[in-house]
Amino acid sequence: MITPNFERLAAKSVMFDSFCQVAVCNPSRGSLLTGLRPDTLALYDFRTTYGSYHKVETFPLKLKTAGYRTVGIGKIHHYDIESDWDFFDSSNWYDYQNEENLFMKSEVMPDKIRPEEEFRDYKFTSQAIDQIYKLHQAIDGKYFMLALGFKMPHLEMHVPYKYYDMYRNRSSMWDLTTSDQLKFPESSPMVSWRPGFVKNYRYMNHEGELPSKEGFPLIQINDSMPHRAYKEMMWGYSAMVTFVDKQIGRILDTIDELQLWNNITIILTSDHGMNNGEKGIW
Repeated sequence: MITPNFERLAAKSVMFDSFCQVAVCNPSRGSLLTGLRPDTLALYDFRTTYGSYHKVETFPLKLKTAGYRTVGIGKIHHYDIESDWDFFDSSNWYDYQNEENLFMKSEVMPDKIRPEEEFRDYKFTSQAIDQIYKLHQAIDGKYFMLALGFKMPHLEMHVPYKYYDMYRNRSSMWDLTTSDQLKFPESSPMVSWRPGFVKNYRYMNHEGELPSKEGFPLIQINDSMPHRAYKEMMWGYSAMVTFVDKQIGRILDTIDELQLWNNITIILTSDHGMNNGEKGIW
């Protein structure tokens, strides 16, 4: 994938391979923010928050209590607790996701109309950069902790067109040789299979410019994922990763400008990761 800024950060970093305990967003984020296992938190689904069964503190709250200035922007936890932060703004992340679903013409939608600056992750990054300047210029010398949560590469696959276009001649990197690689294993339990957000997949029509006229149902567990759908989804996913990479670069440029590298720790991580068509699972 086209990720110069991931690589730029990795070149001066220590990299870890990590494994999530529960392959769902909410438990993974709860575990990350508290240092506790989802089993300890009784956290396995989308609806429960980490404070439901146990009185626990997140590490942003611990830092805030210790005197740090704490800022959270974007999607940090599945259900964010604003009191953990001195400043917090998720800008109604879920409302934005629902809004996207209303105007999407296909499951993957490159957008030639909306300016890059109007995408939510771009705005989150601009807000984070503004906060970094303010925190750096604070006269009381307090330490600070800033968390920035990106929406991409989460569904919906709505992305500025130019990032989609970058992968026009790179589709060989996700080619598969057989349809068996796109089929759910018959020996696996049904509980393991989930087709994603929607019951019907809509193919792109004129690269997302026009409403979709073709598709297929996502309810047949023993059917293979069509190669056309797999290619579209991987193309959209790759474009979103590169868009996020651009936002990371904007943050790194700010750190370069302010010469913060000698007194800063950066942690770049994901939540639970995604199934990208392996065995027909998204």
